[in-house]
Amino acid sequence: AAPPPVAPALLRSAPAPAPPFPPADGPLGALDAAVARDPLDVGAWLQRSIARLDLCDPHGAAEDAGRALLLDRRAPYAHVVAAMAALGAGDRAATRRHARNAEALLRGAPDEAPVPHAAGETASALRWLCAHLGDAKGAA
Repeated sequence: AAPPPVAPALLRSAPAPAPPFPPADGPLGALDAAVARDPLDVGAWLQRSIARLDLCDPHGAAEDAGRALLLDRRAPYAHVVAAMAALGAGDRAATRRHARNAEALLRGAPDEAPVPHAAGETASALRWLCAHLGDAKGAA
């Protein structure tokens, strides 16, 4: 037996839903738009910094982490991201400084406490990362 006929209206594709943010221009487009919308948003600068690290742009990542630190010097995750960017850029002194600052800011925080701007990462996870950044900071 032949399949039942399909109504012509069902053959038309439904319109695509609108994206939740403006279309991105390049790999950082949505993040560029986020920092343009709210240049005082520490989290937006840190997200863009992490994305730049993923794109193998440690110097750009360091610049964005630096902007986040200008907004909030006491944000431990900003120091962690700055340390990772400095390590990628080969700046061992900055890696050491930022890892040390992050460790100091995380000291005394409960192990399972989420760290602001760190996408749910806990203080203990960031302490572990700082210790490993400390191991890497002495490498050539």
